[in-house]
Amino acid sequence: MKKMVIIIFSLFFLASFVYGAKLNVIDFSKDSEQIVVMNERDAVKFNFTVRDYHKPVINSDGNEEILFDKLTNEEIIKLEKVGTDRVDLTIFIEGAETPQYVTLANNTQMKLDFERDFIDDLSIGLVSIKDKQVSLVFNVLDRTGNPDLRIIGKRKGWYAEEAVNETSSGTNVPSWYENWKIWVIVVLVILVLFFNRRFIRRTFRRVGRNLR
Repeated sequence: MKKMVIIIFSLFFLASFVYGAKLNVIDFSKDSEQIVVMNERDAVKFNFTVRDYHKPVINSDGNEEILFDKLTNEEIIKLEKVGTDRVDLTIFIEGAETPQYVTLANNTQMKLDFERDFIDDLSIGLVSIKDKQVSLVFNVLDRTGNPDLRIIGKRKGWYAEEAVNETSSGTNVPSWYENWKIWVIVVLVILVLFFNRRFIRRTFRRVGRNLR
């Protein structure tokens, strides 16, 4: 199903260029800042180095060591619609199930996190709009800071075994004990019925007489 969604979006994307749209290719290895002039339905394509994280290990110094592989992904950003003071963008991130749809206002910028490690990778700024022609500036960020490995680990399933171990090594409280309030109510009802047997019998007799 995921592959089918990606194929459908790819077909729509490629079909748009049959009708005169332009695909701009930029290279961040030459300059970390790139300014691109685009028209409606044009797109920008570029290669971007991302980090594929592995489960951290404890090194010989007793510190947690973050391990990752460097991968080169192809990212595409399409200019869908041009307004008077804002533009609509569609962002195709490699590996994502669906594109992202964002609106960028004039003289503002947005940041993208391709790796989903909670460290921003790239900023996109809307410089100007003139006669439906748009100037966008792309900046590769320093990517300083520590990734949130706990969140990444949950997404990648690093801690699935640990979660099972924590559950199995717990106090093993039976489910009936967790619902002790329900059992208290049940016992109280039984006691009330037991000590009021004569009253209940009389009540049923009266109801029976009224029904005759």
